[in-house]
Amino acid sequence: MSPIAALEQAIRDAHECDDGEIQLYNEQIDTLRKETKEAESSLERSSYDCRQLVVAQQTLRNELDWYLRIENTGNRSYQRCAGYNCSETKTQRPPQEPSEEKGDGSER
Repeated sequence: MSPIAALEQAIRDAHECDDGEIQLYNEQIDTLRKETKEAESSLERSSYDCRQLVVAQQTLRNELDWYLRIENTGNRSYQRCAGYNCSETKTQRPPQEPSEEKGDGSER
């Protein structure tokens, strides 16, 4: 083989090697693009899910606050009613006999 033919063959081999590497890099780039697109899609779904969870959490907090207000209102109403019943009951009791009352100790 002549030196020129050997040089031409070396150039062709180098081009084929470069073409193979370029093809490999292009495949890697395509794979990375697909993975990036899938990751973006997953991120969008996760962001949507997070927003939905925030809305649900706020709804639950509002509902809990509502129940707590009802409970507090109920407790205040119960205390008012209980206080009213206690004072009403005291006025309806028959008067106690002096011997049953706790005095100042002078009734020995």
